[in-house]
Amino acid sequence: MTVEPERNRAVVRSFVEAVNARNWDRFDGLLAPDFRRHSAAAGSPPVRSREELKTYLRSEFVTFPDAIETIEDILAEGDRVAVRHHFRGTQRGPLGRYPPSGKLMEADYIAIYRLEDGRIAESWAEWDNLSGLTQLGHHGPNVLPLNRRARSELNRRTPRPVDPNRFAVKLLFQFRVMVKRDPGIRRLCEERIVVLEAEDVRAALAQARRRGRAAEFRYENSDGNPVHFEFVGVLDLIELGSECKPGEVWYDLVHKVNPMERRKKLLPASLNRFRR
Repeated sequence: MTVEPERNRAVVRSFVEAVNARNWDRFDGLLAPDFRRHSAAAGSPPVRSREELKTYLRSEFVTFPDAIETIEDILAEGDRVAVRHHFRGTQRGPLGRYPPSGKLMEADYIAIYRLEDGRIAESWAEWDNLSGLTQLGHHGPNVLPLNRRARSELNRRTPRPVDPNRFAVKLLFQFRVMVKRDPGIRRLCEERIVVLEAEDVRAALAQARRRGRAAEFRYENSDGNPVHFEFVGVLDLIELGSECKPGEVWYDLVHKVNPMERRKKLLPASLNRFRR
């Protein structure tokens, strides 16, 4: 049994756990930023990024607030993982043009995931829409189609997903090298600019801080000294227009004196001003 299929299987299991927990922040470590999902059953528009999948799933949980998924079968080979999922949920919200029914739906669906660099980069998912609509009472010989007035009222009440805004954040990190338990005062620092998507400035700042903390790690250099790569804080936050492609990252290396100890002086006291 090779290591890669086992690792990929674990990533997919973690992804399903994150969906069930509505833990959208965990998606950042499990899905590639340019994640793609292919599904004829889901219809249009297609899912063309990690953030679009978050928006799709948030909308799904409006329709099925108690939705839960379980893995019935999982097979892995190479960079692919095939899963037979089981979905169970009660329709409490609108489903497209169909009003809430209050009925329970259970269904199996098949998904194939392609992984790249330890994250899910692409998926193919298909399910039986007709069976689901029948269970919910929206299809069958005794079901009448919605008239124009009913469709208009349903559309008015249906929540519209909010398109995320794009931001660039500058994160400050330090390399703290311990030489005989002395970190020294002059340290190599990294200023990293990350492009991300969020609903508003506050959400972008929170997401940036989570990314910074998640990037921390520790290792030993060639001299055997422990090195701590540590997140100091957010230096800047800028809302972007369409001139910058999603997922682009730049960073510079600079030296600063005691960045962690002096972070109150290095980091802006307020991030209330944002450039457009």
